[in-house]
Amino acid sequence: RVALHIPNSAEYMQCFFGSLLAGAVVVPVSTWLTANELIHVCGDSGAKVLMIESGRLAPLAASRAGLPGKIVAVGKEVTDSVNLGTLLDDTKGDLPSIP
Repeated sequence: RVALHIPNSAEYMQCFFGSLLAGAVVVPVSTWLTANELIHVCGDSGAKVLMIESGRLAPLAASRAGLPGKIVAVGKEVTDSVNLGTLLDDTKGDLPSIP
């Protein structure tokens, strides 16, 4: 399962259809949720990957332990996550490991 916490945009569509093509179940997550609600939805849905707008990661810094192990940042690069641009450029098809 892939949780999408991205506002409506071209990147949302890339993430949505890319996840479906990869065989994942997409879990759309409202961008209006608080950090605790986002963590609950990710845990309750069993999401293994969270695709999130990079600007929304800063408020989650203290709560990052409750998020899925793989995070894909949409927008600018963020520490401890994979950037969507890097993922789209990857020709191997594997999700890059997070340092």
